[in-house]
Amino acid sequence: STQFLMENSKHDDDEEIHPVTIRVMGDVEYSGKKLEFYSAFSGKEAKEILKKHPDIALILLDLVMETDMAGLDVVKYLREDLQNHQTRIMLRTGQPAIAPEKKIIIDYEINDYREKTNLTSNRLYSAIISSLRSYEDIQIINKSQKSLEKIIQSSLGISKLQSLDKFINGVLSQFITLIQHQSIALKLKISGMVLSTKTNQIPIQQIIIHESTGEYENYSGTRDPETIPKNIMVNIEQTLKAETDCYNDDVFTGMFKLPDQSVYLLYIKGCHNFSQFDKKIITLFSEHISIAFENLYKYQKLEVDQSKTLINLEEIL
Repeated sequence: STQFLMENSKHDDDEEIHPVTIRVMGDVEYSGKKLEFYSAFSGKEAKEILKKHPDIALILLDLVMETDMAGLDVVKYLREDLQNHQTRIMLRTGQPAIAPEKKIIIDYEINDYREKTNLTSNRLYSAIISSLRSYEDIQIINKSQKSLEKIIQSSLGISKLQSLDKFINGVLSQFITLIQHQSIALKLKISGMVLSTKTNQIPIQQIIIHESTGEYENYSGTRDPETIPKNIMVNIEQTLKAETDCYNDDVFTGMFKLPDQSVYLLYIKGCHNFSQFDKKIITLFSEHISIAFENLYKYQKLEVDQSKTLINLEEIL
């Protein structure tokens, strides 16, 4: 659910503001989620809730509570002590003379300022939805930044592995880590494996499972396509035919084609409920891995060529 904190004094001149807000917004859904409300009637209560629930999307904050400036103390606590710059803050006040709007907006990290006398049900609804959109945009930006950092870290680590076996193991483990990073709240159970085949021709005559984990753990070393479950082979053949990464229900199959026409496949199960943004991040990571695969192939081919050259020189000498 999307979480809200509403804060005002128990002795406020508008004691009904909490139940009114819940009546206006209680049945509203945003991005398919119900709104969840928390009530605080003092700055102290608000701080405790904010510390306990760092994922609150919006605070409907009263300026005057136990003191004339208690609301602003909560703002400073959230932004400076908790270092939370994502949660949106809408200041609602019945006494605008105490803290003029321009000064408050400039001096404090507040996102909206509303006088209670002008805040009709329709205006309240519009203001809350607008704040939620803003919060959602910030979440996407932060998630994108963290995901890109994860991709860079993972790709650099894998690229340094010059042994094919270590590289394959690194691809599988880092890919699973990325997926779990994308969907922490889902606590996904991920299973995966890395396979290879000589060509992308169908039907597949031979396939090698190099590395596997989760429910596929016992498949490592398998070479006969007949021993692999049919539903897995269907997804693999679909990917080979399309010659590109594929999603099918909760399965992602990544394809990496090398210059010698051999194909490596990354098969991951457990990718359900992924957004288009999540899929773009996974595709980006897959593209990085594809480049690393090709570089490793070239490195190993160079080693083989150098070895043959040395052997030929020894024969001449």
